[in-house]
Amino acid sequence: MDEVRKFSQAYNQAPWRKQLQGMVIFLLGLVAIALVAGIYLSVTSAAATTGRQIQEMQIRMDSSYRIEQVETSTEETNTQASGSVQEEVIPIEELKIQIADLEAKLAEETSTTVMHDRALQMGFVPTQPDTVTYVRVPESLVRQTAHLAPSPSPVTTNPEILSSAYKESLIDWLSHQLALASRRFQQEVQP
Repeated sequence: MDEVRKFSQAYNQAPWRKQLQGMVIFLLGLVAIALVAGIYLSVTSAAATTGRQIQEMQIRMDSSYRIEQVETSTEETNTQASGSVQEEVIPIEELKIQIADLEAKLAEETSTTVMHDRALQMGFVPTQPDTVTYVRVPESLVRQTAHLAPSPSPVTTNPEILSSAYKESLIDWLSHQLALASRRFQQEVQP
């Protein structure tokens, strides 16, 4: 039994070794998690950087529209007459904002209240039902029937449209030519 005990003690590890192995396993797990997180962050940052570069390229590409800006000073009028025009590059986002502002102004200017006020300023007055004269146009109220195509009728064709030369077959033509040749031969032979 002593030998079994010595044998089990020889293969049994010391407590400090067990603690060291536990710490190494824990640290290896921590390093593995850190590696996975680092790879994830690297891929994510590369994708974000590439996406941002694409957006910047799109902005540069969209803002390549040029708008000619003409100033009305006398000095620039002389230079413009010689052919030079000052160009200003405006980003597409700013153009979109300006277009939206102009559309909002147009909607405001054509609203019913503004149009009503402008009509009153121009001298128009609101109509009353008793002051309106209605003119009845009788033919405009009658629904007209639409004639899109002529009524169907039997189609007749002229049977003599094609020449008889186009109606005979090759055999008929050959027999006709032989008959003509034989008549000529008989006329030449008979004096």
